[in-house]
Amino acid sequence: MKYKNLRNKTVFDFCKDARLLEEIIYGSFEGITPSKKTYLEALNNTERAANLLTLAEMTKDKELEAAVRREFKKELNEDLAMFNE
Repeated sequence: MKYKNLRNKTVFDFCKDARLLEEIIYGSFEGITPSKKTYLEALNNTERAANLLTLAEMTKDKELEAAVRREFKKELNEDLAMFNE
């Protein structure tokens, strides 16, 4: 599968498995159970990248992982830098 324009996509574009989606989305909100609308409204590029990477890991999709790391390189590096401070 070709993964392009990931900044305009979410995990909903690549996954229909309700259990996986629930695990990814609820993990983003730390104990809060958001609606799909709430999730999409709160989504920023760093969270989008993290959620797509989580999906890639859960589904063992190396192509998606590589595409996310390419497209969100700046956000992922900034997030890593904050973590290392």
